[in-house]
Amino acid sequence: MEKKKIVIPTLTFNGDYFKCPKCGWIYPGPLRVLGNVAHGTPCQQCGNSTLERIQ
Repeated sequence: MEKKKIVIPTLTFNGDYFKCPKCGWIYPGPLRVLGNVAHGTPCQQCGNSTLERIQ
């Protein structure tokens, strides 16, 4: 019986800067988030629940 080799692709997390789409507040440092939206980090000025990646 042959062993099957399972390949798990790696995920890349980019430490980029994020801003609030409502008020324009920029998070004061890079966030390591998969994708273009940071759901777990609310805006500290207006309280919006998501931040978007600055591209």
